[in-house]
Amino acid sequence: MINVGAKIFYPNQGAGFIESVEYHRFSGTTRKYLKIFIPWSRLILYLPVNNEEKMTIRPISTTNELKEARKQFLDVPAKLLTNSTERKIMLKNKLMSGKTIELIQIIRDINCCKLLGIKTTRDDRCILDDAVALLESEMMMTNEISLEGARLLMKDDMRQLHSLVTH
Repeated sequence: MINVGAKIFYPNQGAGFIESVEYHRFSGTTRKYLKIFIPWSRLILYLPVNNEEKMTIRPISTTNELKEARKQFLDVPAKLLTNSTERKIMLKNKLMSGKTIELIQIIRDINCCKLLGIKTTRDDRCILDDAVALLESEMMMTNEISLEGARLLMKDDMRQLHSLVTH
């Protein structure tokens, strides 16, 4: 079990921390919930603790893990599927995995589509925006910096990616 105060990553919402463990009664049944605060969006959510092995939260990346993962921005981009429906499903699955490396791959690969002759769709751009926001939230919590500081790190990564792609 992840403890109260632990910094976590929830794939649907980003990085945050567990504020408390609470019990709530609904429809005659009392259930255990983790109260999670997501600072970048100022969201409080209650996640039921049904089966700890199936919980979708994970500890946030360490500083070194995040630093190593960010190197993926400079790796050779994967050519995404040309069928937009299949591509959307694949990208959504990566997004929902909540894995830092997969968020970075989404950002890198969508940004390199034009170079690889793939036209992006509105869905691609929405997934890209979601991946960027989730990664920024993890950068913020891992590095203990402001959201603006995380956005500056992301802009620097994107600048390096674009200079690599255009040269």
